[in-house]
Amino acid sequence: MNMLGEIRVKIDSLYDNVYSDWKEILGLEMHELFFLSACIGYIKRDKLPIKKVKDKFWSRTFTPKEWACFYSMLLKENSMETSIIKDDNLVISTIELYANSGIKDLLNNVLEEYVIKGKELRLDNKVKYQIIERILTYIYEQKNIAG
Repeated sequence: MNMLGEIRVKIDSLYDNVYSDWKEILGLEMHELFFLSACIGYIKRDKLPIKKVKDKFWSRTFTPKEWACFYSMLLKENSMETSIIKDDNLVISTIELYANSGIKDLLNNVLEEYVIKGKELRLDNKVKYQIIERILTYIYEQKNIAG
């Protein structure tokens, strides 16, 4: 549990352009999409293996609060067994599975009308503000569901 910054965070290459669009179109950081996706996957208790690995960004971009959430997810999942969070590589590799599931859910069920599907998945750059509004609405709806 060191919040190591030298770990390459992996995503499924299917979502490579979505992460890039997130940054270029929306002006948000890739680690924020990863964090949102990981939270969605975790809440749904769904891990999805990465089919075609793409190293996307460094773990040093995660904030201390994001790291704390990742550690909390794994502790909760493992009955508070603290040994599970001693190896940050293992933490990140597990969270990558949650994030992979979460981004699939996010794109298929939340942002489906804003995703351009073709050879590659892309976010529609003509509807920047609608994408941001839909994401914020989704987060608010989840908050209300959780109570």
